[in-house]
Amino acid sequence: MKPRRPSLDNLILTDYLEFRYYLHGQQHMQVNLATVDTGGKIKSLHGADAQLAALFDTFLTAQAATIGVAEGPGGAHGQHRQGHPPRY
Repeated sequence: MKPRRPSLDNLILTDYLEFRYYLHGQQHMQVNLATVDTGGKIKSLHGADAQLAALFDTFLTAQAATIGVAEGPGGAHGQHRQGHPPRY
């Protein structure tokens, strides 16, 4: 995933305990919801829920690149030379 990050404008990576938010390929925020102790027990971190809400709010309101129409061998609308749509 590391080589592709610069091309991804708005991305969240998570292992469900840690959330990392990337904006324009750079890590912008990180939230840890819990830690795992030596006995394997998960302990929640105080205030992490509010931090995660802020991370999601930032993610959802970020201005990301818009998706345009891809131009392939058949042109902007994906038409083949005979005028038929491609088969997938």
